[in-house]
Amino acid sequence: DNENAFAVYGKSFRGPPTPPPPAARPRAPLNFSFADTDTHIYVYDLSGKMTADIAAQKGQAFNGLAYSGTSGLYYAANSNAGEIYSVDTKAKKITLWWKDDSFAPVAGAPIAINGIKVSNGWVYFSDGTLG
Repeated sequence: DNENAFAVYGKSFRGPPTPPPPAARPRAPLNFSFADTDTHIYVYDLSGKMTADIAAQKGQAFNGLAYSGTSGLYYAANSNAGEIYSVDTKAKKITLWWKDDSFAPVAGAPIAINGIKVSNGWVYFSDGTLG
């Protein structure tokens, strides 16, 4: 394709710091919050010129973006839910493509879908909550 697309967070996804545990206990997990990351898809042509800034909705925290093999079409994994979105860079639209609540974040694992790949027409993703 003749473009590159990137998912970018405008705000930090870290919540307030977790206090250190007593020496005898393991360290508590970091406090992540993907509720409002101000996520955008930036699109650049091959000369480096930005051609689109597509804002995601509040609550969409894309942690993985994969080119579909079709010009202008990408898939984005939402770490804040069990969702995958299609990103049409030509129409500048982000649309829900797939959803399954069993892949949503769970207590102690704030990142759900964490990475996405497209190969031979198939969409693959990983989800750390299903361990």
